[in-house]
Amino acid sequence: MLAPQPKPPAPGHRRLTRLAGLSYGLIGLLVTAGFCAWNSWTNRTIYLEEFAANAKERAEQVKTLYLVELTRQQGVGALFAASGTIDAEEFRNFVRQTEAGTATARLSMSLLQRVSPAERQNFERALRKDYGAANTHFSASTEPARRAQNAAVPFQLAIRYVEPVRTELSAPGLDLSSDPSAAAAAQKAAASGRTALADVPHEAGGHAFRLFTPIYRSGLPPVTPDARVGLLAGFICGTYRYRDLFEAVFSRSSHLGQHVYVFDTVRADARAVYVHESRKASEVRVEPRLLRAELAQYPHRVEEQITLADRSVTLTFVPIRAMTLFDFLDHRGKMIALGGLLVSGLLTFMGFRIATARAQRETSEERLRLAATVFHDAQEAIVITDASGNIIDVNGTFSQITGYPREEVLGKNPRMLKSGVHDAAFYREFWQTLVKEGVWRGEIWNRHRGGDLVAVQATVSAVRDENGRISHFIDLFSDVTDRKTQQERIEHLAYFDALTDLPNRALLLDRLEQALARGRRDDSLVSVAYLDLDDFKPVNDTHGHKAGDLLLCEVARRLKASVREHDTVCRLGGDEFVIILAGLRGWEECEKILSRTLESVSRPYALPNGQTVLVSGSIGVTLSPPDRSTADILLRHADQAMYIAKRTGRNRMHRFAAPTPPTPISAAGGAG
Repeated sequence: MLAPQPKPPAPGHRRLTRLAGLSYGLIGLLVTAGFCAWNSWTNRTIYLEEFAANAKERAEQVKTLYLVELTRQQGVGALFAASGTIDAEEFRNFVRQTEAGTATARLSMSLLQRVSPAERQNFERALRKDYGAANTHFSASTEPARRAQNAAVPFQLAIRYVEPVRTELSAPGLDLSSDPSAAAAAQKAAASGRTALADVPHEAGGHAFRLFTPIYRSGLPPVTPDARVGLLAGFICGTYRYRDLFEAVFSRSSHLGQHVYVFDTVRADARAVYVHESRKASEVRVEPRLLRAELAQYPHRVEEQITLADRSVTLTFVPIRAMTLFDFLDHRGKMIALGGLLVSGLLTFMGFRIATARAQRETSEERLRLAATVFHDAQEAIVITDASGNIIDVNGTFSQITGYPREEVLGKNPRMLKSGVHDAAFYREFWQTLVKEGVWRGEIWNRHRGGDLVAVQATVSAVRDENGRISHFIDLFSDVTDRKTQQERIEHLAYFDALTDLPNRALLLDRLEQALARGRRDDSLVSVAYLDLDDFKPVNDTHGHKAGDLLLCEVARRLKASVREHDTVCRLGGDEFVIILAGLRGWEECEKILSRTLESVSRPYALPNGQTVLVSGSIGVTLSPPDRSTADILLRHADQAMYIAKRTGRNRMHRFAAPTPPTPISAAGGAG
């Protein structure tokens, strides 16, 4: 019996088969369209992330440039605080030194002096002496309203020194208190003790502003606003253009294509104070001159805020590239879409698989090339080691930071960079964290091939294989030595006098509080002695400020040598010093130390010109207990006693006592 023959496929089944064949083409088209959409979406997401990161980086660059300019301006104020008085030549030279070898966005730097009507003639004579007959009197705004306002002001803020000399904005003798904006900023800075910003009107070169940094007769800002205004000596005033400040950053065109708008945050309806327009004219999709509120129509804009003194400004970055998905379809995506259309008719599925495999291979190769490029051209040093810590490869930045060429370190252990700064506990904690968490971040001191110490900010990661075992270590680090050195210098200047390197008022109060707390614990006495030099001004007037500064440094050295190791000698400014003697057991011990101090200060001083001068000191001293006042009041009592010592003959010390009138004591220790 023959087996039954299979039935031929019905016509309907053949039609279904053809439809199924067509469905493969439809599936290929859908897959191709989906891949293109994913490719475009991914590229746009990457672009927007890179755009936001670039905007943040540029805003930080502007902020850094502003902080550099502010530090320069505060440095000029520190010069005035350290010396008490400066002349035009010192001011000019110091301002030029702050700019030496570096670019600056500043138009001018000036010293504003607070001048009353009674002081105008003397002020004008000083201007005539320093700048000649062309600048011998006050000048103010030509607007009648401002001249009338200027006439009602009890004192004026006029430019005493300026570098460089510039007409309209920064001429010697220019009265800035005639400008309401400048006057308001100056008043705010004087009361707060911090730098304030004022807009400059009618600047032909674009929007400009001034930074007012107050300077006080007492050196550091007093505690209360009223005291600050009362002791105000003037301002260090820097004049800047927004264009110059921001152009230093935005003149380097971004490859991303962007417009940048800078707005004053408090003026939402104003036009931008600075606009950077992309040079890629063919890509422009945004009107360059817009109000801030009109930028809301661009949803992909990025806003970053930075602070200039007491003013907040907003940097708005607007991409000029079209943001549709089609515009972000890259070359690879277009090729895959074309290939999918060509093979979707008969061999759609197989063609799509082949195209996908090819695309994946190209992607892998591109990633390898990209990884190699990133490795060799990265701004951070990169070290790759095996599981035993032996170096497999390093990039060029590693050689720049450490001084070791690549060939010299291959196969060696990174411990060759060990500096000796860190102890065994540090490295033990380092390895525990790295093995447990897989990554360690922090600062490490390494040793350069030449022997110098190098501080680096490092990120060390452990790479594990498919079995979870560590196969490699990757170390990324950057050189932060200059940043740490600068930070330590800034922190030092905040608590120590720039001329004598003695503790300043801020550190003085802290040391005094510690001494009082110690005295309460061990029932000992604390002495606060206020010393003012006698006949110091003639030294400055006769031999110059440089000789006076050298004498102050020698006085500081003698004071430190006269007291005990744990005692504190501080300089408040000018020729005023404060000595804190802690752990005393009686007045006799305090008197002995201060008498030795007076004798040391009164010894002759040899000047660089070969001449010898004599100065002495008057000391006011208070003892706690019995004077159980706060630290500020103890300083005030010592200051009062010092003035009594000056009135009763100088070169002596006077002990504060209340309510019984104090008895002056000479340098030899006898009654005055």
